[in-house]
Amino acid sequence: MDPNILVLNNLDSLQRLDLPINLTIVLTKDLPNRNTPSTRESPLKVYSPGDTVTGYILVENTSENLIPFEMFLVSLEGTVTINDSTSKDFRTTDPANIFKKTFLNMYDIAACNHFGRIDYGQNTDRLGETCSETGAIYGLCDKKMLKPGKKYKKVFIFRLPSRLLDTACEHQSPEHLTLPSSFGVDCESCHGLSKEIEAEKGHGYGLVGDDGSHIRKNDLAGDGQSVSYSINVGMIGKRHESYKQFHTSSINDNYDFIFIKEMQHFFRFSTAGSQLNYDDDGSISASHFKSNFTSEDQIQQLDKLCEEMTEKLKLRRDLIMSGITDIGEQDAIIDAAMQKKNIYQSNPLEEENGNQKVTKSNIDFDNY
Repeated sequence: MDPNILVLNNLDSLQRLDLPINLTIVLTKDLPNRNTPSTRESPLKVYSPGDTVTGYILVENTSENLIPFEMFLVSLEGTVTINDSTSKDFRTTDPANIFKKTFLNMYDIAACNHFGRIDYGQNTDRLGETCSETGAIYGLCDKKMLKPGKKYKKVFIFRLPSRLLDTACEHQSPEHLTLPSSFGVDCESCHGLSKEIEAEKGHGYGLVGDDGSHIRKNDLAGDGQSVSYSINVGMIGKRHESYKQFHTSSINDNYDFIFIKEMQHFFRFSTAGSQLNYDDDGSISASHFKSNFTSEDQIQQLDKLCEEMTEKLKLRRDLIMSGITDIGEQDAIIDAAMQKKNIYQSNPLEEENGNQKVTKSNIDFDNY
């Protein structure tokens, strides 16, 4: 099958409707359990790699008619926005001059609508029963119809990864696979209200007012520049006669699938204060990887990184001057040279040379 015709591969190209459906996304401290009330997570919570993001979604048909749908998608997404450097106004928030890219996209299959039955192991899968806390019905109807005045509940859970898949970087650079921390705000989110958010001096942050909105902090982010993480819910329908009353002048009637409702709930993510240790298979080590880095530790790491990058640039310059212009060959030589340096620095060997000691850790690698 041609992947280009799959709906999930072409979500950005679908048109949007706004049907009378209320979507509510609630983040909780623990995975919701039917036997105990859920405790809401603070909107100021900052998640770290390896943390779980848990919560539930309420879906309510506020109309007096049945609303058909085809897909119910629940995902965790990471997106980055940046200004068009060729634009005359580099600090513009005009969507036409802002590039947006999704670098992380995870689906909770159990939370999405399908005919399978997936239980989280905590009595969360009680399809058809009524939640005593919210009054909503667990799960969605198998007939893919939202009954008028009815409220439905879906539970979700995601575990934040420590890094992206290898396919995220065509050069397979480990530095490019680390998840970036939250930064700035996506000016298009919250119906464009996010661009008006200002960080209050007293609190050090600002938000629109509702749970799930972007939070503006004094992180020196420029207008239109952001790294955002969110729980996204999307309801997709097939072309249906009942949808026509909600068509606007911008809707092209010739479609197969269309978004009938969408909702986002933003949360903050940071790698600060986390040190990631990996097992031999590349997975996060079973031992907890968090450690509290001091400012001095971070400055030392930054100094070390700058030294390494400067050294690599010098090596690459020398290779080009010696006639080696193939990037892959340069990388292989540079990596080998840096590995040898790391070995010698971690295990310095001192040799007696008459009355003088020669320390191999002091080898000049500029002249490798």
